[in-house]
Amino acid sequence: MVKIIPVIFLLAGGCRAEPTGPALVWEKSGGKPVAEVAGIPIPLSQVDEACKETGFSPAQATQKLIDEIVLAKEAENENFLDDEHVIKIWKKVLVQKILEEEVDEKVPESSVTLEDIKAYYIANYQGRGVLLEDAWRDIRAQILVQRRSQVYQQLIKKLETENKAQVYHDKLEWLK
Repeated sequence: MVKIIPVIFLLAGGCRAEPTGPALVWEKSGGKPVAEVAGIPIPLSQVDEACKETGFSPAQATQKLIDEIVLAKEAENENFLDDEHVIKIWKKVLVQKILEEEVDEKVPESSVTLEDIKAYYIANYQGRGVLLEDAWRDIRAQILVQRRSQVYQQLIKKLETENKAQVYHDKLEWLK
């Protein structure tokens, strides 16, 4: 059912900023996919994208993509796609994923500056025996969570007012 083309083992240098990595492997593979599951090809570009999104190695990212296809095929075979409860959950997950991407786009990690971190440190840490050098990662994460939470709440309000949509108010897992 799963056919892995040997190109995957050449991907050890993939998902890095090396200019000869994935592009060279793709050229050597003649444009063939790195894996094929149930007749569905997995191109190198999909593996690269999965690496960037997850931080996985090329082999792990390929396995993740294979697993997703296998699970989707299994769901199709078991008629899960006909179950109203499954469809409702699936739609909710898709909406949350769209909101997550929207929030990430509006508040990228790069939006937290050194000045932001210093100001947060002075307001919340200074004088408590914690050095800025030790706390900057936590501070950066806290600032991101606060900003993303605000943008998320604004998106929810916009959806509710403009579309008269009923929105679940439980926060996304990644905001916690």
